[in-house]
Amino acid sequence: MTPHSDQDQVQSYLDGELAGDALTAFEQRLAAEPALADLLLSLSREEAILTEWARSNAVQAEMASPAASAGKSGFRRRLEAMLFFTAAAAVIIAILGKFGSNPPAPSPLPVGPSESADYAKLEDMHGEVYVVRGSGEPMVALMGQALPSGARLQTKGEGSYAVVKMSDSSRFALGNDTTFRIGSAMPSSDPSPTVDGPQVYLEEGTVAADVPQQPANRPMVVATPHAEVRIADSRASITSVPRGTRIEQEKGQAQLVRKSDGQAIDLQTGWFAVAPAQKSTEQFKPQPMPTAITQAKMIVREGIGPLQSAAFSPDGARLAIGAADGTVRVLNLTESQLAWPPVRTGKAQVRAIAFAPNGSLVAATGDDKQLKLVAAGDGAELATLKNYKHPILCLAFSPDGSLLATGGGGKQGEIKVWNVEARLEIASLSGHTNGVLAVTFSPDGRSLATGGRDGSVKLWDIAAGKERLNLTAHSSQVNALAFSADGALLASAGKDMTVKLWDMTTGKEARTFQGLSGDVRALAFSADGKRLAAADQTLRLWDLEAGQQLGIFKGHRGGICAMSFAADGKHITTAGWDRTIRSWDIPEAQR
Repeated sequence: MTPHSDQDQVQSYLDGELAGDALTAFEQRLAAEPALADLLLSLSREEAILTEWARSNAVQAEMASPAASAGKSGFRRRLEAMLFFTAAAAVIIAILGKFGSNPPAPSPLPVGPSESADYAKLEDMHGEVYVVRGSGEPMVALMGQALPSGARLQTKGEGSYAVVKMSDSSRFALGNDTTFRIGSAMPSSDPSPTVDGPQVYLEEGTVAADVPQQPANRPMVVATPHAEVRIADSRASITSVPRGTRIEQEKGQAQLVRKSDGQAIDLQTGWFAVAPAQKSTEQFKPQPMPTAITQAKMIVREGIGPLQSAAFSPDGARLAIGAADGTVRVLNLTESQLAWPPVRTGKAQVRAIAFAPNGSLVAATGDDKQLKLVAAGDGAELATLKNYKHPILCLAFSPDGSLLATGGGGKQGEIKVWNVEARLEIASLSGHTNGVLAVTFSPDGRSLATGGRDGSVKLWDIAAGKERLNLTAHSSQVNALAFSADGALLASAGKDMTVKLWDMTTGKEARTFQGLSGDVRALAFSADGKRLAAADQTLRLWDLEAGQQLGIFKGHRGGICAMSFAADGKHITTAGWDRTIRSWDIPEAQR
């Protein structure tokens, strides 16, 4: 008999199907394995969303009758729906206490005059988020949890983020794969900051800091292995990576102190600076940034749920969303509502999702090694394509919609091309090492570009099933690819925080864009081919002819996983792991 997966067991637990020894064994695992507890919380959140959707639609139907006024309020319905998640969190805390594997649930935040600046609260979170106490044992974080001085907060994996609110009302939004220490408990090798103010320590990753006015002699201090950022009243993005610390001053002012020699510089609104890990002869000075745009034209939050992957329809009016529990939904952006109830395509998270060019199909895939085709109009499942040995990590339709390409894991990277109408596999390609993370077709549909964990970009002749080009310039994995409309340029980007343009005529690198502060997960050319957009936690826009960065758009709390230019080039829409969709007006000077 095939053993049940973790997802099966968690679902059985939520459904009340476990009993006796099986129940005891599961609860022991839940207490010992943070990842399993996190999965329980994730599925519980999704149950709440599904329940709320069903109840909301039932109430809308009741509105046609005079008795509707006697029905439950919207607040009451949302409260009942969220009891699924609240109950699951309470169960986890009870189990931890029952088996004694971890410390008891955290105490609430102090309030009133006794409130200490060394305390914080986990205000929002998504994905894998852990709290590490003095014992060094990571515990699954809970929404609203108090974080005492010295606690470390960790976000892990694609799509993870957390928002921490300090007792002085400062907020820090952590990007994915970020380690953040609360309070003044700095590593012993790192001297305490010289300023007597509230303190945090950014070990690695990226945070968006929003700090209210601090006393002149007590600025907020964000320390990293390479620098101290002394913030008086500002909004800034701070990134700590092995090679140095970068701060982008979005609003207000801050001081950056380089630890290698103690040199300090002041940063004003619209400037950035980098403090390298090693002593450098390069001049340490502020550099100008394009003016940040922080007000989105439109923000959609309702109906999105725990977004894991996303794709815009060709006309930009709909968004296909893949969730961690294996469900797929389509959101009508103009109406801010779901086109149909969430459809479960499997029990594994939806790693990749795509709209067909004519908007009629949605393809979704994930860790269950299956490719699902779903009707975009009503969510009906049309086909399941199998024959995979490894989880599928990315997919893309050809421009005419006749072909569908996928890339996945495995030592050589499992690449397949399907005939969509016939549901037949027409090509199987290999050549990458350690998996393929991005695929895209050329505008004529004859070539396929793939990007892998090995840092290479390959161009394949689909008809011949052969590799045409091997482009190796990235120092780390490639997460995103995009062709210009005429096929003359290919853009690639990834974990090394650079965007590279490739001349498809010569096969050579034409230009490299730098200045990003995190993993790039989405790329898009404007329809006229004059602009290129790239997204990490922010959206950045470049002029391709001049090679200059035109603008930066900030607002998402986590990484951006999908974007779409409007056909007229006047605005661009982004979807993020913070479960928001944002539409941005592009200033006329940047179009």
